[in-house]
Amino acid sequence: MVVVRSVSRLHVTLIDLHGGLGRVDGSVGVTLERPWMEFEVERAEEGVTVEGEGEVAVKAERAARAVLEGFGLEGGVRVVVRRSYPEHVGLGSGTQATLSVAVGVLEAFGVEDYDVRGLADLLGRGGTSGIGVAAFEGGGFIVDGGHRFGPGGKEGFKPSAASGEVPPAPVVARLEVPGDWRFVLAIPEVRRGAHGEEEVDIFRRYCPVPAREVERVCRLVLMVMLPAVAEGDAEAFGRAVDEVQGLGFKRVEVGLQDAVVRELMEVAREAGAYGAGLSSFGPTVYAVCDSASAGGVARELERFLRERGVGGEVIVSEPRNEGFEVRG
Repeated sequence: MVVVRSVSRLHVTLIDLHGGLGRVDGSVGVTLERPWMEFEVERAEEGVTVEGEGEVAVKAERAARAVLEGFGLEGGVRVVVRRSYPEHVGLGSGTQATLSVAVGVLEAFGVEDYDVRGLADLLGRGGTSGIGVAAFEGGGFIVDGGHRFGPGGKEGFKPSAASGEVPPAPVVARLEVPGDWRFVLAIPEVRRGAHGEEEVDIFRRYCPVPAREVERVCRLVLMVMLPAVAEGDAEAFGRAVDEVQGLGFKRVEVGLQDAVVRELMEVAREAGAYGAGLSSFGPTVYAVCDSASAGGVARELERFLRERGVGGEVIVSEPRNEGFEVRG
């Protein structure tokens, strides 16, 4: 029996949903300590059983069956969902659950010859954003380079769930996030982030985005975000996060949110956060802080949710500069 602990991730932005230079997608993200997932996996004589509920359990079963078949493993497995976090809130639960169980099955069977990117390809993860796969594998602040666009590569603007024909995007930059940075998450109980056919339709309707906005995002990533992480400048990083909310595909994602989500970002900024943004399709909002200011920002976000009568959860997380763990 083995136990696999995964991570969560903030999806800061997709970089290029214009595609005019022959590549598409590209992503920026940050790996978090909290929340996390944990799965127990042990061999069984036959079949696949999963103890757990919701879409996480469904994805766990699919991943286990795909790995057993893909690696030609004889026998079955029992999977227990020990810990999870909500699906479709912008923290990457699908990729983390899928890869955690895949690794757990292989480790339980004593298979050593595998790599995370190969597993992601087998399981159809990372076809648009590579952040979830890279966060699971190694953590930190991550920039991926997207996919070739057109014949021989990715054809059309599509979310990861509909892009199984391409492998995870290559990581072009990875930096360790300063340990004194904090990310305050507010997960309001409003409409969950777009997924399934709705997400496919959003990509179809809103892409391509204007090239001039993509160019500005690229400049912010290369000349502000990356140097800010390298130099430990949380204030500069937060300013870039703020500006990204009104550019490219992130502008589309923010515009589709419940008003509470946009208000949460303003509350965080007014409470002293260096910047605030929407993770993926939301509704999770994150605030960029340091260890001194995070508590005050968290209290203001909790107060806002309470006074608005909106349920939800506020979490303060350190960055995580490593990926998954296996015990047992």
